[in-house]
Amino acid sequence: MKLFIVAVILALSTWANGQVTILPADVTVNEGNDAEFTCSPFNIATLPVLQIRPDSGSAFINIEASDPRLSFVDSDDGRTYTYSDLQRGEDGTQFTCSVNGIPAPTPVTITVNFPPTFTDLGDQTVVEGMNRVVNFTVEARPEAAEVSLTRTGGAAVPGDTTYDANSVTFVDVQRADAGEYTLTSGNVAGEGSGTFTLNVEYAPEFEEGSGTMDIAVMVGGSITFSCAATGNPDPTISFSPTPSPDPHGATESDGVLTIARAADEPEPVTYQCNATNDVDSINTLSYALYTGVLPTVSNLVVVQTGNTVTINWSFTDGGIPLRFLTFELR
Repeated sequence: MKLFIVAVILALSTWANGQVTILPADVTVNEGNDAEFTCSPFNIATLPVLQIRPDSGSAFINIEASDPRLSFVDSDDGRTYTYSDLQRGEDGTQFTCSVNGIPAPTPVTITVNFPPTFTDLGDQTVVEGMNRVVNFTVEARPEAAEVSLTRTGGAAVPGDTTYDANSVTFVDVQRADAGEYTLTSGNVAGEGSGTFTLNVEYAPEFEEGSGTMDIAVMVGGSITFSCAATGNPDPTISFSPTPSPDPHGATESDGVLTIARAADEPEPVTYQCNATNDVDSINTLSYALYTGVLPTVSNLVVVQTGNTVTINWSFTDGGIPLRFLTFELR
């Protein structure tokens, strides 16, 4: 009889204190999805109060019913809550229910999975012929699967390239390897990717080739000629005259050299073309400028001996190398 009375007292005490449970104990969702759990009061007239603890270092606080992320449905099993749009920063958040200030014995712990996110990627610059290691970080929950590397536009990834979960290594990079590359990985929450651009710098190269090119202009005449070079970064062009200072007073702008009035110079003036960028400088191309007047032919003598005609003459080239001589028979 005494045992029965004690049991009744204990039952009444539990009822008065408001015992409540919240299930399930652990909820895993993908980022952006909703978490659902149920508070089940036992023989309690007072509805439970939902509480949240954002991190382990804080206390549980009540969630207002007006919270736009919170909704619930009542049933015979209790009150089922839905908390919407969970983000990766809310991983580890806990929920509990309490009645009369007494919380459920065990809270619900939320795990938020999210797809891989590639960070610390940026444009990569390398000099042609050198190696380049591109480091990156992959954040994901759960851990991401193996990383893959592709090249924008469908071009093949250079054959000597290697990569793993944290880096890409390009070997003996060539200018043809320049372009945009994409790293991709995935997990149960989805797929993520990150892109970077490989910029390959290389030394200037003259479009005209190399060597010395002869050009000519009449004394007092004008002439314009240019020197073009390719490279990355774009090279700057300049001219160095020999002799110096330039007797023709040439001016230059954007790789174009202009002589407004050529002087009468007995020897050619050489203009060395210089192309310079951050990688290197080259000066293997030059122009030799001759100045003079039109050639003249003198002392022309025609002698016929039998069936043989001999023509003798002399000429001056006017300071400009003679390129051709023609005869016209009338």
